[in-house]
Amino acid sequence: VFDPLTNERTVGEIVGSVTFIPGVGVRLNDFTSHIRYRLPQTLHVGEFSIITTNVATNNEGSKTKIMAMSEGLSDIVTNDRRMTVEKRGDPQGVVAWRFISHGDQVDTIKHERVRRDFDPNQAYLWTATWNGFFRVRIQRGGASGPVIYDFGKHYQGRAYDPDPHYAFIGAPVGRTGTDGATVPGMIVRNVWISSRPRPASIGQ
Repeated sequence: VFDPLTNERTVGEIVGSVTFIPGVGVRLNDFTSHIRYRLPQTLHVGEFSIITTNVATNNEGSKTKIMAMSEGLSDIVTNDRRMTVEKRGDPQGVVAWRFISHGDQVDTIKHERVRRDFDPNQAYLWTATWNGFFRVRIQRGGASGPVIYDFGKHYQGRAYDPDPHYAFIGAPVGRTGTDGATVPGMIVRNVWISSRPRPASIGQ
């Protein structure tokens, strides 16, 4: 999937309230807003990356999410193939994540959940990769910008194998409630979901 979102349309399915901003991207207006993609095939290894703006250190909500993946559309919190990348509002600025493969689960715990400062006027490239090692990287300013977060863990057992495989900008509301869903107000562009690395031409 490559979805620019700067052209006032999406190849995914819109859920909730969004606003397209020509040449800029799509704003997810509240906790319940997200865009979902049913992938044509399961990505046992891959990359999911997006560019965000309008993300502040402190936002409404608690365990709010930048992006997510799942098997089917069951509750994201209890999904057997959950992947979530959080930019929390409480504690503010904290980055956390969870990834569940076939036979293992890795996530951030305690001191691994670290705070980062975010400027809503800056662009950030968020990249999640999985290939036996799940990794989240954040770069300020895009692919050529400085890395402000880079952390991951090995996972054991069989591959990541959701079927059907869904990916989300933001995240659907789970059993923990709306304030654990999408980072409200974030603006997203240049979505990349593939078994291949993100091309340099869409790094910004």
